[in-house]
Amino acid sequence: MSQNIEQYLAALNSLKVEERLVAVEQLCRSRSPGVIPHIRRKLNDPDPRVRKTAMRGVTLLEGKSATGQILPFLNDPVPDLRIEAMAIVATLAPTEENGRKILRALKDPVETVRRKAIPILSRFPPSLVLEPLKALLDDDSAEVRLEALKAIKEIGRRSRESPRGEAAEGKAEVLFPTGSSQDDAPEAPLPPPQEEDEELLLLDPSFQAPSQEEIVEGVAVEEEDGEDFDDILDEVEETTASYYDAVEKIESYDEVTRLAGVRELAEVSERDRAHQNLLGLVLHDPSPTVREEAARSLGKLGVDGALDVLGKALHDAIPKVREAACEAIRKIGNRSALPSLKEALRDRERSVRIAAIEALGELADPSVSGELLSLLEEDDPMIRATAIAALGEIGDPSLMTRFETLLSEEPDELCRVAAAYALVRLGKERAMSHLLDTLEGGGNILAQVRCAYFLGKLGRRSALPALEKARRSRNRLLRQWAGDAIVRIEHQP
Repeated sequence: MSQNIEQYLAALNSLKVEERLVAVEQLCRSRSPGVIPHIRRKLNDPDPRVRKTAMRGVTLLEGKSATGQILPFLNDPVPDLRIEAMAIVATLAPTEENGRKILRALKDPVETVRRKAIPILSRFPPSLVLEPLKALLDDDSAEVRLEALKAIKEIGRRSRESPRGEAAEGKAEVLFPTGSSQDDAPEAPLPPPQEEDEELLLLDPSFQAPSQEEIVEGVAVEEEDGEDFDDILDEVEETTASYYDAVEKIESYDEVTRLAGVRELAEVSERDRAHQNLLGLVLHDPSPTVREEAARSLGKLGVDGALDVLGKALHDAIPKVREAACEAIRKIGNRSALPSLKEALRDRERSVRIAAIEALGELADPSVSGELLSLLEEDDPMIRATAIAALGEIGDPSLMTRFETLLSEEPDELCRVAAAYALVRLGKERAMSHLLDTLEGGGNILAQVRCAYFLGKLGRRSALPALEKARRSRNRLLRQWAGDAIVRIEHQP
């Protein structure tokens, strides 16, 4: 064996998962028959990623003869590996016996496993799978029911296109990793695969058995009277495809992939289902970045059912997650979250406290005025300024004199800008001149940015000339906020 292979063989025993993972991948790439026993041993690795890569490796190197080693993974404790094993077995050895073993997945407690098993099983003879698929039309999961309906329709379509049964029932025509058919697949190690096959089996986490279009077999399935399955499925698929893609991503081991899935869930039309997928990620994902983004996505979806989980996220160890939870509660806008936000006012992190103050201002509940007024005694000017603006959102007329005093006597410019905003909210239009003068004055850039933000919220068209001028500023931040304010004013009802 070459020196490199010897190094990778030694790395198989490393205590570091990443080193074992790389070693298995590289040994499979070598295609050396001598590495097969070593890769087989990694099928029992404690890390599921290593076991999954070893599964793909023995499949690549041994072909159909690896089936017996893959079958036990149909009962692996990790759902992702059970799915992987189903796809490989259905590709290497799509016999009726193996089909019956895969059928057990239709009763798997994990919804994703049941759903993934359906298109894999639809490649087997209809006489074996049709009745179990029909039974899934009563599954508790809407996603599983939809997938079963699609599979039944596909079986019927294939039957109509091949009325004489061009492919003999019981002999599914699938592709092996080398591109050979089931009949001529050798029992010994297969020839070196094509490059795309290696990438498919070894590196591509989306590896599955071939598409349904590669199999033409089956019996006719009668459609229910008065129902057009094509129209039904076209409509449902249009609204659920993006949801399925996002759900698959959040189940990935890769942090970046999960992050992408979280962001996509915030954009899907199935808000109730998407928010259910995000709840667990907010509290339990190992990545703080994913937990933070999941909280923000819950805010975008705006489902009240997320408030309990977001309240718990306010105790996350990472400040960014707690801050995102405050922002999400603000966007949902339900006052039942007031106790959690009041508690967040005492958070040790400044950014979390500011986010909680802003959320309380958006909820505009007079019962929190006392807590916000107490913050005006803080030393931090940003805390004071945010509290003043929040009190302005609540709009208590009894605070008019307090705001006027702050506008004339408060030494910090951010606080004076917030007081002017609060006065305009209470109907004191002359305070608008302070906001416009500060925006055009070219002094404190943060005060100018806050002015642009407040003017956008107030929605006064008289502020557009000053905002247009600010949009041409040399400061990027001011240009951005001024532009946002202009868009907000011009597109208000």
